[in-house]
Amino acid sequence: MTLPVFYTMLAESIDFGAATTGIRAAGIAYSVNSFAGKVAWAVGGSLSAAMLEWGGYIPHALAQTERARAFITFGFVGLPAIIAIVSSLCILLYPSDEQIHSVLQPGEPA
Repeated sequence: MTLPVFYTMLAESIDFGAATTGIRAAGIAYSVNSFAGKVAWAVGGSLSAAMLEWGGYIPHALAQTERARAFITFGFVGLPAIIAIVSSLCILLYPSDEQIHSVLQPGEPA
């Protein structure tokens, strides 16, 4: 569900930027988005591996230490919760529908 919303917001942001600045930068916006996604996947994978290392994860072990289990749980529960909260705070910066509509279609009542 998040990807359609994300790409809708990206397209809307491109239109909003074009209406406010007069510059339509769709190509660079999608390219930066693609690059940022790839960097995020790489950093996320590296951080996941680093977290396992910090937690003392032992590959192929029949049982993990309490610390390793805590780090694994944090990676599956705590970290996604933190990311969801930060993402929600970032969404608050996104302009409202009324603001977007008034810029994209001036003269029409919102």
